[in-house]
Amino acid sequence: IEVCNGIDDDCSGVVDDGLELCGDCDVLRAGSTWLLCPGELPWVEASAACDGFGYRLATIDDAEENALLWDEVRARIPGPWWFGLNDRASEDDWQWEIPPRGDYLNWAPNEPNDAGGEDCAAFYDEPEWNDFPCGLALPYICEVP
Repeated sequence: IEVCNGIDDDCSGVVDDGLELCGDCDVLRAGSTWLLCPGELPWVEASAACDGFGYRLATIDDAEENALLWDEVRARIPGPWWFGLNDRASEDDWQWEIPPRGDYLNWAPNEPNDAGGEDCAAFYDEPEWNDFPCGLALPYICEVP
């Protein structure tokens, strides 16, 4: 029986197949499996929520994935959404929760700027990224590691 845990429990070859929701999060499959979670949490708590499902905050590997996720989140809730990029450990040393397959970045002009201690990355009002204070409560995107 398939359950929301980031594992292919029914051995179908697809993680969490047949599920429309994991908790309050929509399941999205398109080359990977993501959870689009509208509940607003600070970045660290969003990361823990993803971990609780057997997922991690998402890594955006390329422009195609960026466009797909941007379109999906904009269709749900306009505004910023957390994903798994941060420089919490060391300023300007941006690290992903899941190691990326390349070196894709999509910062908005003049970002990241660390205005007021901004150490966590999110979509903003465009498919480009911005840094925000990690304590800000936002919807979030999880991905199967």
